[in-house]
Amino acid sequence: MHDALKLVVIFVALCLVMLGSIFLVAGQAENILTGTVMILIAFALLGYIYASTRVEAKRPIRQEFHVTMGGSGEFRERKLACKSCGAVLQEKDLTVVKGGIMVKCPYCGSAYALEEEPKW
Repeated sequence: MHDALKLVVIFVALCLVMLGSIFLVAGQAENILTGTVMILIAFALLGYIYASTRVEAKRPIRQEFHVTMGGSGEFRERKLACKSCGAVLQEKDLTVVKGGIMVKCPYCGSAYALEEEPKW
């Protein structure tokens, strides 16, 4: 249910409660019956709004995000080479240790931390 329609229904229900109260205060048998019916209709409307709001709150929210990532500089692919022997390294030779990337050469056995080149 749209928010504007909910506000209109709530306004009508509040008007019915006030008008029904005036009829109840008037005190004649017909007025008491009319006031009671108005107040019951108002509470039924408010109950309907409350129930529909709870149903809407339980529905899952579906969102789609379309994000494109761009770097701050030029990207180029390059092959990693061991600092000691110059052998070509592969992904399996890299491990992440405490947030840093460690390299272990399978040929000469040297191990060292991989340092990122500055972007400037």
